[in-house]
Amino acid sequence: MEFVLRPARMENAQAVVDLCNADEGRFRGAATHDLASRKQFWQRTEFSIQDDTQVAELEDGSLAAYAVVQDHPNDPTVEAAVWVDPTLVSAGIERSMLDWIESRAAGKRHTPPAAESITIKLPSEDVARAQQLTERGFKLVRHFVRMRVDLDSPPAPATFPEGITARSIDPAQDLPMPSTVHQESFQAHWGHVPRSLEQDIGFYQRWFADDPNLDPNLWFLAFEGAEPVGHCLGTAHWPGEEDLAYVFTLGVRPDWRGRGIGKALLQHAFRAYNEADRPSIELDVDADNTTGALRLYESVGMHPKWQKDLYEFKL
Repeated sequence: MEFVLRPARMENAQAVVDLCNADEGRFRGAATHDLASRKQFWQRTEFSIQDDTQVAELEDGSLAAYAVVQDHPNDPTVEAAVWVDPTLVSAGIERSMLDWIESRAAGKRHTPPAAESITIKLPSEDVARAQQLTERGFKLVRHFVRMRVDLDSPPAPATFPEGITARSIDPAQDLPMPSTVHQESFQAHWGHVPRSLEQDIGFYQRWFADDPNLDPNLWFLAFEGAEPVGHCLGTAHWPGEEDLAYVFTLGVRPDWRGRGIGKALLQHAFRAYNEADRPSIELDVDADNTTGALRLYESVGMHPKWQKDLYEFKL
């Protein structure tokens, strides 16, 4: 099969979405990518569609595969992904896309922060691609579980522990608070990369600027007095389903754990999502999380939907 590799172009967005959904649909049975989200991702401030994407184009102009790499400020790990049209499976195409990923990631070793590894997440059922990665020297290092709840009726208001209150954030003045909570909540988690307050504020500001669907009314902070002690950051716009909300992150600072703050924050967010006509909520959790996150999510009615396995390659 003859093909050429080139960067993706904005006019390829729908073809890439269709390709990704066809590939993942083998295991998920449903679309998880959409056109608006793909375009928004390609237009992010810290992303270059020219440098960080690659498609395999066939002689007739159709696309056989798509690959992407993404790095993050202050993080030596490069995230990558590859999708291949399942009707055009070819070892040559897959190999070429993985070669490009490794080459592009290696090129990031010369710009700070120097890239040290590549990570790729796969559906746990994708045995064939997992074998290809293993043969190239990738190691299975982690499992991540997608959790979901479908609300049958409006949830009751959350009950916070005595002395704890919650409210939405004001991006104009509150952005230091999610940073404080996040850095302390996740400091012991696998893969956590510390950022300074200034780096975090810049990250959140760019995120809000890049994603018009982010609603600060759905970013919640928990307080004891004036002290931020927990957060639940989510969105009512997530690819795949019109009635789906997604929780990016939930965290409680270590000194405030064990009091039910995390559970109350989730229930508070669920009620807000339901009021926004998003009765289905999903999030991802590290299956090896040591803080009891999986049990917490199950306690609010969430159940496992699927699993992705993370493979890592040391540069």
